[in-house]
Amino acid sequence: MAENFIHRLQQKENRAYMELYDHYFAKLHRFARSFVFDGEVAKDIVQNALIKLYENISQLESAVNIGAYLCVTVRSFRLARDPNNKW
Repeated sequence: MAENFIHRLQQKENRAYMELYDHYFAKLHRFARSFVFDGEVAKDIVQNALIKLYENISQLESAVNIGAYLCVTVRSFRLARDPNNKW
């Protein structure tokens, strides 16, 4: 995604958030399903990661890799849900 994409997200451009969802949701869901075997729980984790990005977008620099940020966030939410890795 282009560098100005973060700027579009920071401006709360609805189309940018739709593009973000379309581009990343399925990938993040597959990633979450690799360690959470319940599809609904994986979906909730991904949605929470996207919400966290929305809430913190103003703090991100334009050069941030959004995909990596979201993957780390998904993993963090997963660990927060079960710190003992009992999935």
